Amino acid sequence: MATTVGRAQQAWEALRQPERLGQGATVKLLHGRFCGRDRFDKEQELRSAVATERAFAERKPVVLVATQVVEVSLDVDFDVLFSDPAPLEALLQRFGRVNRKGRLESADVVVMAKIPPNSPVYAATLVESALKCLASSNEKMVDESKVQTWLDQIYVGEDGEQWKIEVTQARQDFRRDVLDTLSVFDSSPELARRFDELFDGSEVVPKSLEAQYLECLERDPLLASSLLVPITSRQAGWLNWQGRLKSTSDGIRVAHTAYDVEIGLQLSRSAPDSV
Repeated sequence: MATTVGRAQQAWEALRQPERLGQGATVKLLHGRFCGRDRFDKEQELRSAVATERAFAERKPVVLVATQVVEVSLDVDFDVLFSDPAPLEALLQRFGRVNRKGRLESADVVVMAKIPPNSPVYAATLVESALKCLASSNEKMVDESKVQTWLDQIYVGEDGEQWKIEVTQARQDFRRDVLDTLSVFDSSPELARRFDELFDGSEVVPKSLEAQYLECLERDPLLASSLLVPITSRQAGWLNWQGRLKSTSDGIRVAHTAYDVEIGLQLSRSAPDSV
């Protein structure tokens, strides 16, 4: 599992090369920068291959390269895990996608010891604390009874107080800016903007899906929404600064970036017809 979408996309590209895993290897990619329709299709493919309830004889060999979107959203059962470092609670969720049914006597979970460059997803202190806790069980069976002790060790002192402050502030902001201003049957562009800010995200239409989105918007708005791709506010600002995020007269935000059903939205690449 990769820390960022870009890192996952690079790993997927590398693993697809025949010399890495062989001609017959099936390598799948899953992250949060697919539109809802394509992500749903990919999740269904994974379930058909390695769902928890799948009988052993029916399972299909597959290598999945993913970000943290699989931590809680998929009921799948893999044989081994390789993961970028992350806070302990995130790593435990990832561990839970391996040997879920106890098919194996034991299963390996390999966590990289260094934080990848340009990966500001998690607080470095929390990641380093998690690595320190896991080091005590290196090459040993993880004792679940130690997990709560590890978490208690991590979330004490300055880290614990900072986490408490952030959670309390987020709750207060959400109540003030969203819950306390809701009105029945009353839309508010300002409320939508604040909602995006609170969750650090927004949705865009990839340029290659724009025509399909506009067509669906007329006859099936729900289907149209499945063509939107989530990005962070920072990514939206970066695209806007580059002139690659443009709004239509109807307020639809179109991202002039490359999009492909196999690899998803590629922020670093412009759409083929973009200038």
